[in-house]
Formats: sequence, structure tokens, C-alpha cells
Amino acid sequence: LRHHNYNLALKFFRRNLDIYSAGTGDFWGIGNSFQSIGEVYKKMGKLDSAYNNYSKALEIRQKTGYKLGITGTLNSIAQLYLSKSEINKAESYALNSYSVAKEIGSPQNIRMSAKTLHTVYKRQKKFPKAFLMYEVYVRMTDSIQNEKNKKAIYKQQLNYEFEKKAAVTKADEERKDAIDQEEKHKQQIIIYAVTGGLFLVFLLVIFVFRGYRQKQKANIEIMNQKRVIEVKQKEILDSIRYARRIQLSLMPTEKFILRKVVELRKKI
Repeated sequence: LRHHNYNLALKFFRRNLDIYSAGTGDFWGIGNSFQSIGEVYKKMGKLDSAYNNYSKALEIRQKTGYKLGITGTLNSIAQLYLSKSEINKAESYALNSYSVAKEIGSPQNIRMSAKTLHTVYKRQKKFPKAFLMYEVYVRMTDSIQNEKNKKAIYKQQLNYEFEKKAAVTKADEERKDAIDQEEKHKQQIIIYAVTGGLFLVFLLVIFVFRGYRQKQKANIEIMNQKRVIEVKQKEILDSIRYARRIQLSLMPTEKFILRKVVELRKKI
């Protein structure tokens, strides 16, 4: 509608109307579709078509009791009659819209209806009523603005609380991450220390094992040498004994020598 592509807008809203009517039976959607089609026709200057669609929207909204929609449609019809200069009809619909808006306590709809009535009363030259409706219009405008301000302040407060909680959460997460990193660093140090210790123990075991093997080899060598010496000693002793036996076997006995000496003395 902002680009005045009314035919495309009508096509879109009619498609919505067909969907709501045939598929879901959504009366809220059907009423909104008729209302939107009426708005397009009004902008196109096709006031009769606009009125027909407004009337259908009003009928559906009255059946469903959708008062917020009723006050809006009544005001749209009042403005339609204003554009046709049918002031009395415009006043009647605008008053009905204003009454329903007050009943449901909708500042936006009260403001909208009051503005329409202000225009109606000016054209009727009922200036006190026009001034009264203008006051209502201004008051509702201030109320809506205050409400917007309250919502804006509340939104800012929510944003502040959210950002505050987010900051606390982020700080907690960063603290937890720092603790996790510190724990990981400690674990890495422990792993490195244990690994280094095990490696040193492994080297010590290898050194001790090599020393043990070397000592074992030395002991074996000593034992072998001892056996060789013992064998040599035994061979030497055996040789000495054998030689002595030979020597003793060759030497004359003491009795033999004495006997020979006696025999020699006799011969002399």
C-alpha cells in the first residue's frame, strides 16, 4: 500500500480471505481480510466497494464479539462517510466506535474515534463538542505516549537486567574457563613430571641392568679364570707328585745303603 500497488494488495488479501474461509474457518482472519480489502478500496477511491467489505468485516466481528475489531471497523465506516460528506452517518458510526473503545478501555481506539468525532463536530460547527473531542484526542495521545515511554523504560530496564545477568554469566564462564585452564595446566605438569620420572626410572633400570650384566659377566670370567688356575695348580701338583714318585723309585733305600757300607767295611 505504501507504494500504491493496490491491485497486488487486493490479490494478496483476497488470497488470505480464500485461505481463511475455505481451509481454517478462522473468523478473526476472515474479518481482518475484509477490513484490509476495504482499506485498499478506500485508497483507490472505490468507496462503495470499501463500504461493502467494511460491512462484512463488521458483521463477522460482531458475531464473534471481537470488540477491538468492531470499534476499528465502525471508525473506518465513519471516516468513509466523512469522505462522502455524509456527516450525520459519520457521526453515528463514530459515536458507536467511541462507545465501544471506552467500554474496552483501548486508548488507541478512543484516540482514533475522538479524532474522527472532532472532525465531524467541526463540520457540523459544534465547536464545544469538537473542542471536547480534541481534548480527549490529546489526552489519549499523551496516555499512549506515556505508555510507550513506560514500555521503553521497562524494555531498557529488562535490557539492563539481561545485560547485567549476561555479564555475570560471562564472568562466571570466564572464571570457570580460567579454572579449567589452570587445572589442565596442572594436569599437564603432573603428566610431564610423571612421564619424566618414569623415563628416569627406566634409564636407571637400564643402567642397573647393564651394571648387573657386566658384573655377572665379570663374575663368570673370574670363575672361569679360577677354574683354569685350579686346573693348572692340579696339573702342577700332579706333575710334582709324579716326579717325586719317579725320584723315590730311583733312589736306593736306607737299609740298602747301610748293608752296602757294612759289606765294604768287612772287605777292608
